[in-house]
Amino acid sequence: MGGGISGETNMENSILQGLSGEVKLRYEEVLSQLCLIGRINEQVALLEDMPRLCLSIVGAVIDFTSAENCSIMLNDPDTGNLEIFVAKGKGDGGSFFGPDKLPATILSTGEGVAGLVAERGQMISIDDCESDNRFITLQSASKKVNSIISAPLLSEDSVMGVINCSHSEKGRFREIDKQNVALVADHAATLLQTAACMQEQNSRHSELKQQLDGKTQALSAAEKKLAEMQKQLFRSEKFATLGELLAGVAHELNNRVAPILIYSQMLQQSIAGEKDEKRLHIIEESAMGAKAILETL
Repeated sequence: MGGGISGETNMENSILQGLSGEVKLRYEEVLSQLCLIGRINEQVALLEDMPRLCLSIVGAVIDFTSAENCSIMLNDPDTGNLEIFVAKGKGDGGSFFGPDKLPATILSTGEGVAGLVAERGQMISIDDCESDNRFITLQSASKKVNSIISAPLLSEDSVMGVINCSHSEKGRFREIDKQNVALVADHAATLLQTAACMQEQNSRHSELKQQLDGKTQALSAAEKKLAEMQKQLFRSEKFATLGELLAGVAHELNNRVAPILIYSQMLQQSIAGEKDEKRLHIIEESAMGAKAILETL
């Protein structure tokens, strides 16, 4: 009887220990996911810097999953193709792709695993890439890939991109890795959509600012031209007024000089003395000179 009780106790302890291990594992997984969410949410500070934001996201995936490499591919709205934007390996600083950067890998919708994910909007996980015809080896690939997780970045029922995780060994991704990648993809899509909106707003703001600066410069030039025209008009009016004044003065002075000239000529005819005649001649010449000057005014 005592042996039966002892056996039941051992079985109960064994069950409790088993449950404790599962609970402990689940607790660690939940704690890890909470830390991952916190890590992703911290990237809000990078919303105005899309490249750094994406690099931080792939860095978080590598830190919280078994992935050796992680990349983000974004959908080109003009062509509908996927273009790699950032990529990072465990232990390296990451790489940026696009204009003035590294040449980007481009996949059409439905091409390869990432293309299928973009087409269907659903995650794909492959444990053995060699035996799965959905996986294609790119010519630009520099590292062996045997395990892969690819998750869509969904934004309002449309796929704005894909996040890819890979490992060189087969079957290296656990269920918790898939959950974490899906979690990151969900939060990252919201961040990237917000960043894209901010980027568009900043671009529009910059465009409007350039237009405003152009109009301001044009207005400044117009104001400068108007000021110069007003200055010229003021000068013309000033000269016109001065001309009228001088004409009036000349007329009045001419009226005063005329009698001097007339009477000096008359006196020359009536005076016989050579000396007086010479003096009257000087008066006449001076009066005629003054009259000539007044006529020019």
